[in-house]
Amino acid sequence: MNPTGPKIPLKPRAGPTGPKTRSQGGGGQVKMSRMTGVLLITIAVVVDFIQFVLTLIPYIGWILSMIVSICATFFFGIGFYHSGVNLFSSKMILGTLGTLVGEVAPLVNGVPFWTIRALTAVRLVRRKESAV
Repeated sequence: MNPTGPKIPLKPRAGPTGPKTRSQGGGGQVKMSRMTGVLLITIAVVVDFIQFVLTLIPYIGWILSMIVSICATFFFGIGFYHSGVNLFSSKMILGTLGTLVGEVAPLVNGVPFWTIRALTAVRLVRRKESAV
């Protein structure tokens, strides 16, 4: 008998947003739903449109576009991570860094880098889930 009492096995409980759907591969990653992928891509399109419009405004628009890019980096990093995808993993870091460099450079950030990054990340996850 331990001084703290007997060991009682704890039952796994659902989180505040409900139970997580695990991938069939057993890797412990959360499975990204189709709706989540569409939502992240749609937000990427909106962010890129805002950045394109801001790029057309000299100087002040360029600075505001960089600020939007920093906010988008945090948003997509957290959004994809909660969907079971780490944009800063060894497999995805080059694409993410390329996106960050392209978004911070003035005049070049009018190109839809976040949309391209979101599309490639969602496709990669879909291929990996369908292969399992």
